[in-house]
Parts: sequence; structure tokens; C-alpha cells
Amino acid sequence: MPTTAASWTAGWARMWFSSSSAGILSPPRLIWGPSDRCLAVSALDFDLSVYDLFGLLSAGGAVVLVEEADRLEARQWAELVRTHRVTLLNCAPPLLDMLLLATGPGELAGLRTVLLGGDWVGTDLPGRLAERAPGCRFIGLGGTTETAIHSTVCEVTDAQVPAHWRAVPYGTPLRNVRCRVVDAQGRDCPDWVPGELWIGGDGVALGYRRDPERTAEKFPEGDGIRWYRTGDLARYWPEGTLEFLGRRDHQVKLRGFRIELGEVEAALAGHPAVRRAVAGVTRAQGAQLAATVAAEDVTEDDLREWSRTVLPPHMVPARIVVVRELPLTSNGKLDRRTVAQLWESAEELAHRAPGTALENVVARIWGDVLGTGRVGLDDGFFALGGDSVLATVIVSRLREALDTSEVSVRALFATVTAGGMAKRLSAEEETPGRLEQVAAIHLEIEGMSAAEIDSALRDA
Repeated sequence: MPTTAASWTAGWARMWFSSSSAGILSPPRLIWGPSDRCLAVSALDFDLSVYDLFGLLSAGGAVVLVEEADRLEARQWAELVRTHRVTLLNCAPPLLDMLLLATGPGELAGLRTVLLGGDWVGTDLPGRLAERAPGCRFIGLGGTTETAIHSTVCEVTDAQVPAHWRAVPYGTPLRNVRCRVVDAQGRDCPDWVPGELWIGGDGVALGYRRDPERTAEKFPEGDGIRWYRTGDLARYWPEGTLEFLGRRDHQVKLRGFRIELGEVEAALAGHPAVRRAVAGVTRAQGAQLAATVAAEDVTEDDLREWSRTVLPPHMVPARIVVVRELPLTSNGKLDRRTVAQLWESAEELAHRAPGTALENVVARIWGDVLGTGRVGLDDGFFALGGDSVLATVIVSRLREALDTSEVSVRALFATVTAGGMAKRLSAEEETPGRLEQVAAIHLEIEGMSAAEIDSALRDA
């Protein structure tokens, strides 16, 4: 008999678990039989493959295996779906993304259900799947290996997801599963407040073999219930939906600011052309915030301008690499090591050196004040270590070098890059071309020795 998720509330505390209360959405019921076929795109050493094998075979269905040589060939997967009348796909979201990119409308019409887990589930996927497999059920799953792989479920029944979703949420607990969102002291968090996700219930493992210390740390007990501390950040919405916010260890501290990389990723993924984004810190030219996005028909400049409208200045990536598909591990998860390599190589490729005299003066003063040496036209002020005090120093130095009072902190914060600031100064000057001439004279004098300057003054 299917059960539903209900809530237990004591003051601010909230715990969600399975029960038979009426009026709350039940977890979706999935029934497989001998006519069903599952396409096994997940590697056998990845925990998602457990359901591929035991879920279908125990119901009398069949598993369609992918040749090792075709493990990354999505066109071959599509052919297997058609040839073997595959009805179920259970995989990480990036693998579904690959399959959708390799197919056209109606080409996956035989699919009956898609189960996604192990990673962020993009909000674009339900609509794209509906085009290629009309009527196919779209179900997102969340959980960990230590809690029997899947613990939460969210079925998307409309191809057009709610506008406020940053990703498909974890949803509600499966039957016989309990979920909590707790703070650093192990207290339940109020609605909307992020905390660590704890999972309890029948699927929780006994612990780590021959590692009692780690077992004690990760498997706490309270009120007679055994929990697993996932290390995931999550929060509850008022109606009981559980939202996944990323990994707790994906928080970074950069130039004094604490940055949740998941927030940066979610903001970039909000751009209509972006399917998925990943953010991190690159150290090729000093610590800088960087991002890679899976997208088409959009440039780095477009995305940087977009991010400035949805993120505070210190969270705008200094580097944004655009690729058609994000690199994946053999398990179909994001390959963060390869992504980091993309950032390092893009650091040199993306550097735009100053060209005009005004650009050179702005970039040089930025470099001197921020202590970074070389500054490119696209380098971000906050990414280079800027703050309000240093902004004031830069403005003072520029006013002196350019002999003008038209430079302001507001102009710096409005543009955030050396190239952008130079462009704005040029566009807003009262006498067109004057700043460029003054900058050229400044650079000429800067390149002269003290004796040369004295000689020039005597000749004048």
C-alpha cells in the first residue's frame, strides 16, 4: 500500500518521514514487469547500477548493456533504446543530457520512465525529455550510497517547471525514510534555512567496515534513531519539499568573502542558454573565482553580464569557460579535476592585454594597488582582491595620473573590470579624447628617468 510523507514539528524543529497521513503527496509508485527493458549506461562500479540490475531482473525484465567502446557514444545509446524497446533509463543527469543532445523530437518515444540521481538535476531536462519521449515519466532521486543510494523522490509532471526552481529539488522522503536538516549543533533548522542533510530509516548502513572513528562521526544516534550525516547542504520549503543546495565542503573563502559555489552555479544555470554550470577557484594567476558552463549560442561576455545582474560583485566569476558538454567521469558524474584544468588553460587564453594608453594606465594602477602585477582588461576587481578601501586608493591614483576629478568609486564598482572602467571613463568624459591624450603623456613620463625629466623641463 503506497504511503505518504507527513511532518513532525516541535517549535522550529522539523523532521520529515514516511507515514500514512492523508492530504500529502505520495511518493510515485513504480511497477516493472517482464516487458520492461533498462539501458545500463552507468558503470558497474557506480552505485546507480544496482537498480539497473536488481530492480529490473527481480521483476522479470531485462537489462540492455552498453559496449565499453560505446560508453560515451550517446548516438549508440539511442539506437539501443529503439532496437531493444528500452522502457527505463536510470542514470546521472549529465548522461541524460548527452542522450538528449544526440537525439531529435520523438526519437526516444519508447521510454516509459527516466530516473535521475547522483548529481544536480537541471530544470531544462523535463521539457527536453518531453520533446523526445512524449508521456515519459520524469523522476528525480536523491540520497547517498550509505543510505541505500536513493532516499528522496520528486516526480516532475509538467515539462514547464516552476520559475523559482534552481534545480529539480530532492522532493520528499521515500517510504521508510526520514530526513532532517540540522545546524552545526545538530538542531533542526527552520524552513528556508540551509543546514546539513541527515538521513534515517531502514536504508541506513551499519557503518564503515573496520573504521569505528569515522562510523561514530558519520552515523550519530538520537532519540533512538540512527542517522547518516550526508555532508550535503539542504533546506526545507514551507510545504515540505526538500531542496538540495550542494556539498557542505563546496564553500570557499575568497578575499575575505565566504562563497557558496552552489549559489554561483545556480545563478549561471538560470541563463536561458545554460544547461549546467560548475564553479570553483583557480590559482593560475592568483586565486580567482571561475566557472564552466554547458551551453550553446552564448559567449563568456554575455554570461558575465548576466551574472552581474543576479549575483553580488564578489561572486561574479573572473573566468567563464563555455563548452558544449561538461567533462564526466566514468560514472557519469561531473569530472571536477578536468574542469579545473580547463580553468587553468583558459587563464592564459582569456587574458586580454591593455591596448590604448588609457587602458594601460588604468591596468597599471590597478596592478600596483592590488599587488597583482599584470592586469588584463577582463580581470575582475573583487577577484583580484579588491575592496572598498583599495577602490578609494585606485580612484585617487587615477585622478592624479589623468589630471581629472571625473573618476569615481561608483564608476569602478559599476564596471568591475579594468577594461570596463577605461571604457566608461572615455565614454563619460566632458572633452572627448582628453583622457587618452593625458594617459599617453603619463606613460611617456613614467618611462623616463629622473635625468631625462629634468632635461625636458629645462628645454621647455
